[in-house]
Amino acid sequence: MLLKKYISFLNQIEQGIHPLKKYKDGEFEEQERKAYENDTALIKLLETEELIKSEGKAYSSEDKLFVTPKGAVALFEWENNVKEKTFMYKFKSSFVHLFWLIVGAALTFVVRANT
Repeated sequence: MLLKKYISFLNQIEQGIHPLKKYKDGEFEEQERKAYENDTALIKLLETEELIKSEGKAYSSEDKLFVTPKGAVALFEWENNVKEKTFMYKFKSSFVHLFWLIVGAALTFVVRANT
């Protein structure tokens, strides 16, 4: 779940959207304040790990955020990791393996029948 949040944040930053823009300045309900604090902590963590870079302190929705090369590589790896864990990916992969197994068996049968 947290990995999907990382991916979401990095994708937003890559598109030029600040993840904290969705929060209205100054007016928070308790639950929204908690989400804002969690998102701010996540931005701090991404910046500490050098996955993003900021023009400023990065904790304001007005600051510009940029994905670093290290962040781009991490994003690519994380997206692939999440994709490979889905049922459809595993199903398609199994189907392709089964297809090539059947093709191999058919070719073997044809070659043996002609010799």
